[in-house]
Amino acid sequence: MRREEIFAVLLALLCLGAGAYLSTFPTDVIRGFGIALMLGATIGLVIWFVWERKIRMNSALLISVGSVGLLVSLGVLYLGITRLLAGPIVWSFQRDGYAVPINRSLERVGVPLEFHVDGFQFNGRTDRQLYQVDAWVTIDRTGQRLPLYIAASGQWTPFAKTDGVPEGATFQLGCSMREEEPRCGAFASRMTPERFLTAIGAFTFTFLYDGHNQSWHFSADELQRQFIKQKAAAEQKTKSDPLLQPRVQRHE
Repeated sequence: MRREEIFAVLLALLCLGAGAYLSTFPTDVIRGFGIALMLGATIGLVIWFVWERKIRMNSALLISVGSVGLLVSLGVLYLGITRLLAGPIVWSFQRDGYAVPINRSLERVGVPLEFHVDGFQFNGRTDRQLYQVDAWVTIDRTGQRLPLYIAASGQWTPFAKTDGVPEGATFQLGCSMREEEPRCGAFASRMTPERFLTAIGAFTFTFLYDGHNQSWHFSADELQRQFIKQKAAAEQKTKSDPLLQPRVQRHE
């Protein structure tokens, strides 16, 4: 193998490596440049290889090598476009419609269900690596901002103590209404859904990642409808559970 051939191969490999590294950056422009660099290096290497050896190769082998190179180029292009056009974060409330999930008391036979809100909880899934992340809830009535945290190792953790969110991960943001820190601002105890509507009410959920901003607003009327729907589903589940139905004992 001649010196110039070795140099050409090393240069192509260097461009591929640099392109692969740049394609992991959160900025779309840099990521797009990295993808273009990988694609250009792959196509250039294939064209150079075929051109240099076309005299020594028969037509069938030339076509085979060209086909393999084309498939590799298409693969790199597909991978690049997939990474560049990775979908946005998908949130659970976009599917089930529940911005604030409610919990119920331990079910016992003959005892009416009691419902309560333990805090905020937003479940998301991302198709891309998230590096710089932040999130909060803003209460409409007071303008108070409640910082949110990310679930890590079974507890709420500040974003600054994490390395972001890995690609393809399902993650959970939120805060708990409890005495211990971190918690939902000054709300140190859980509350009923009715109390939540008067103490907090309408709010805006904001999620910030790598310079992008997502926000959703939930009105008090919307939250009330969600609470009613969740209660009805829980009560229906209780009615259909034979273990929770009163039993009539016959005495002979």
